[in-house]
Amino acid sequence: MIESMDWQQYASCRGLGVEFFFPERGSGVSRQVRRICGRCYVKDECLAFSLKEGGFERGVWGGVGERIREREMYFEAAS
Repeated sequence: MIESMDWQQYASCRGLGVEFFFPERGSGVSRQVRRICGRCYVKDECLAFSLKEGGFERGVWGGVGERIREREMYFEAAS
């Protein structure tokens, strides 16, 4: 488990509703979410958290949608 979750206090999405980040499966990442994540200082930490911790298959993490993260996890497991 990642020792510190302090990065979350700096997230651009802090305080926003989760509905933006958990779209219907297959609908992709919205432009609004891309803008929010695109300017976020901790998007790398957010993405790393979702990949390392597991159990976060759904939603958008670090500006990256489910399909791309699934591919990343597949290639990481295969190597």
